[in-house]
Amino acid sequence: MSPFSREEVKFAIDRFTEANVKAEQERNWAQLADFYTDDATYTYVGLAAGGLVEACGKEEIRKIVMGRDMEDYAGWTFPFEWVAIDGDRVITRWWNRAPGARGDGSLLQCPGMSVLEYAGGGKFKSQFDLYDRLSVQEVKDESEKAAKKAKKARAKSEKKAAKEARKLEKKARSAAKKQAKQEKDAAKDAAKQAPKEPKPPKPPKAPKPPKAAKKDDGKKGS
Repeated sequence: MSPFSREEVKFAIDRFTEANVKAEQERNWAQLADFYTDDATYTYVGLAAGGLVEACGKEEIRKIVMGRDMEDYAGWTFPFEWVAIDGDRVITRWWNRAPGARGDGSLLQCPGMSVLEYAGGGKFKSQFDLYDRLSVQEVKDESEKAAKKAKKARAKSEKKAAKEARKLEKKARSAAKKQAKQEKDAAKDAAKQAPKEPKPPKPPKAPKPPKAAKKDDGKKGS
């Protein structure tokens, strides 16, 4: 019989589940290591490591399980489907879920299971993960392929949008130029049709002063 109540174990696994969701959102798995005792063991068949992985101690779990072997899974989530409690043992069923979806809308994922042993104080003294690493690799490959396809489609869409924007800009410039010409022509026509103001009469010229008479210098012609 377990020395721990079901309520205590359930409270611990509920907190652990919430912490997993938070780690997924923040992409920071290292914080989950605090749910293990200093001498805990974590064992699984690790795809990234290429074989069986056994991390001993909280800090090794943080470094290897939550650090090194999670580097290739940015954006992945591992939602729990169900949890079963048997004394101080907890069994969970969860999904290795990659970003994106298939063409039919189905999720890119494969199942996994874990067995944890509760040690008290809200911490676990061991965890063993069981999943098909080849299925995980297939999901990973499919996700990367879908991401490349989506990137290519996005680039094509952006190129088309840019081309359309240039066409609209060219059309707008042409329309503005045409409008400016029409306004200029209309202004010219209006100027031609407007009545001309009469020129003001020229002021009368002042009379020239009479020429002065020549003086007789007393000389006579011969």
